[in-house]
Amino acid sequence: MTSGGNGGEEKLMYLFTNNDVWDVDDADDTILREFTKAESVNINVTKVTDDALNTFAHMAALWDRPRVLEHLIRVGADLNATNKVGNTPADIAMHWGNADLALQIKHYGGKHCCEQERDLAIAQRDLVQSKINDATSKMEKAIGDWLQISKDKEDLRVERDRLLLRVDDMERQMAQVKTDYATYRGLYEQRQLQLEAMRLEVDKLRLAVADEAQAKQNALQGWQKAESYAKEIQHMREIAMECEEEAVRMRDDAVCERDAARDLMKRAQADHVVAVTLQKQAEGERDVALGEKDDAMANVRTQIELWAVKVKEAEHERAMIQVEINRQKASLEAKCKWLEKELARVNLLSTVLESQLGETTLKLTQAQTNQESSSTQLEKSLRKTKRLENELKELIEARTDEKHMWKLKEQQALHVESQHAMQTILKAAMRLWTKLANIEWIFDFVAHPDVVEDGNGDPVRSMVSSPMWKPPPKKAAPSSVRPQTTHEPSRPNHRHSTPTLLTPLTTPSTVLVDTAASTKFADKLESIQGKVKTWMHWCSQSLDSDVKWDKTLLDQSAQNIDCLLTVADGLFDFLGVAMKDKVTAFRYVYYYTKQVDMQVKNVERKEMLLKRFTQHREESLRRPKQPAHFRECSIGPG
Repeated sequence: MTSGGNGGEEKLMYLFTNNDVWDVDDADDTILREFTKAESVNINVTKVTDDALNTFAHMAALWDRPRVLEHLIRVGADLNATNKVGNTPADIAMHWGNADLALQIKHYGGKHCCEQERDLAIAQRDLVQSKINDATSKMEKAIGDWLQISKDKEDLRVERDRLLLRVDDMERQMAQVKTDYATYRGLYEQRQLQLEAMRLEVDKLRLAVADEAQAKQNALQGWQKAESYAKEIQHMREIAMECEEEAVRMRDDAVCERDAARDLMKRAQADHVVAVTLQKQAEGERDVALGEKDDAMANVRTQIELWAVKVKEAEHERAMIQVEINRQKASLEAKCKWLEKELARVNLLSTVLESQLGETTLKLTQAQTNQESSSTQLEKSLRKTKRLENELKELIEARTDEKHMWKLKEQQALHVESQHAMQTILKAAMRLWTKLANIEWIFDFVAHPDVVEDGNGDPVRSMVSSPMWKPPPKKAAPSSVRPQTTHEPSRPNHRHSTPTLLTPLTTPSTVLVDTAASTKFADKLESIQGKVKTWMHWCSQSLDSDVKWDKTLLDQSAQNIDCLLTVADGLFDFLGVAMKDKVTAFRYVYYYTKQVDMQVKNVERKEMLLKRFTQHREESLRRPKQPAHFRECSIGPG
């Protein structure tokens, strides 16, 4: 690079440290001339950075220079470039309150750092979710295979049990056949013995017949007897032949049944061998499936434990960094919020019913908004784990000195903030004392029991005397007005508005009717009038900026506020007893007003949400996809 180029680069680097140039109102032309000179010597203005990696886009966002940013966008500056601490030009513009410039950057494609972190976290979450889904699908497949194997195993076990029962049945049948065979064998042997005995007897009879044949002439009677014996022997022979044939037939049947039983036993043994083989195969497949399932489950557990440890470590480190920064501020904010809620509760009890309903609804809406924002912030903080792991070391080094300086400044400003907080509390106490003193509307209410006030303070007839009375409807906000999303300090009735001292009224402005209730109210007012003047005088002296707040003064302020709340509590109890007769009218007016307000607010909220949705959709349609395609800025130089 030439010497002219070196000089131009030195001038550009000088712009990073020369705050006087940026702080001048009409310095845009001077800066743009320097950029033009640098571009004439072939210096890329968009690539020049300082030691902290800040570009001229960061400087334009810091000093709210729309024209400079417009020129940088035209020459192709990267609107998502980050410096050493990870801040984009949009981050710096939003941090220093340059909302218009931040919208311009966002219009041309610039992103907030949290959006980039969100995209990265979403990508990582999708990757982890895909891995978890793959592991889950594998696990489900392994479980399905294991269930199928278990079902097959159960079927094989049932088949094995059936075969075992069949074998037992066949064994019992074989035992019965053996028993029958033994019985038939014994009968056959018995028949054989009987046949042998008959044969011996036949032989004897034959000898006798031979003897009788030789002596038949001498013994006719013996011959006749021998003939009868021969007939009987013939009959017994026929019986023996039939028994022998029956025994042979039974033997053949027993042999056939034995052969059939042997075949069934062999078939059952073969089925048993097949069942045992299938069972072993099923057990082997089950072991393989269980091993795959255990590996998948171990992998899933390992991934879950690893990510859980990373998330816990990142969250712990983030909490350790932020706890010291937010501890004192959160404590004071919580204390102020608690005191504001207590003072708001006392103020709400002394206001009219319309303002009470509006403030209660506002508080509920703010609480819901805070809860939703807290939930959103919690989700966003959980998504920053990966980025915190990479930037944790640099963040600790960069914020260590800031933490020490912040502690020193916080300790120095703590006393001033405490004094300011106590002065705010005393101002609120003075407003409450003024409210207690300014109660002439109560005497009007007691003196005129048939008259109540509407939301504008105008007297109207009570519901008891005029049942057709209806409160005037509230005016709805025009639809052309842009919805308010930020706090507007110009509203005089907001609970965070600056308190003003009111002059207490010592005497009611209306003439009281001589009733028992009005007499009691007058006595009560006289009883607290002295305390009102005393504490008002003390609060006025304590609000002096020269008063040094110490422990004694703080204790005395606490005692005064406690006394104030005690007097207010007693007065409100007394007012509740005195207004007991008015509860019917108040209840009717309260519920009617509540319904009307709820309907009006629902209509307003629907119109506001519809307009926001329409505006957001139109902006989304008009928003450019790539910043390089748009060379004309939508926001003019300010």
